[in-house]
Amino acid sequence: MKKIILIFSILFLTGCDINYNLTINNDQITENIDVNAELNSPPITAYIDEQGASETDDLIEGVSYYNIKELNNSTFLDYKFSFNDYYRSTATNTCLKKVSLTKDSQNNYILNTTSYFSCFDLYPSLDNINVNITLNNLYTLVSTNSDNQNNNTYTWHINKKNYQDKNIQLIFQNKTEDIPNNEENTENKKEEETRSKETSIFTYILVITAVTVFLIVIFGYIKYKSIK
Repeated sequence: MKKIILIFSILFLTGCDINYNLTINNDQITENIDVNAELNSPPITAYIDEQGASETDDLIEGVSYYNIKELNNSTFLDYKFSFNDYYRSTATNTCLKKVSLTKDSQNNYILNTTSYFSCFDLYPSLDNINVNITLNNLYTLVSTNSDNQNNNTYTWHINKKNYQDKNIQLIFQNKTEDIPNNEENTENKKEEETRSKETSIFTYILVITAVTVFLIVIFGYIKYKSIK
């Protein structure tokens, strides 16, 4: 963890802006971090819970690492996560208390973060973080709190003025998945309730009829015995 903090400290002390890019494609999330500075970075683990492996420069078998490239005085870090493990991203957990990707009963995918970018407190020289999330054609937007939109890319601008109360939320759907029909479900529920009421009434009438017949038989028998 010390090595990760040192790397990000060098990064943020440069005062450069950070472009944090996510591409959502085929139930995978590709994370790409664009830094306009050369870090000469040692290996960085992709998952925050494997951070102990970053205490050494040696790659450890079974541990996942960011792909790191340095080109034209810039450094690029990228890694491809599944929907289920994106919340473990080292990059997001370095700056945010929590990031989640969940799915609700309407088959909506909800990407949500806490509303405090703590890295602005840790690194006073950090000025801006631009978050860009792109949905491929497999997905359709339901709602978002992004600052800007360009086609299927949604952008948030985080800076020293808004980092304490700025969060990211993106709700989207997979076009190939069936969306529950609320009207149909409501209609089915009404039909079930109607059938249930009809069954209850029928049962009530049947019981009353049976009791009535029983009483008639009993009274008839008593009357017969008294006459005899």
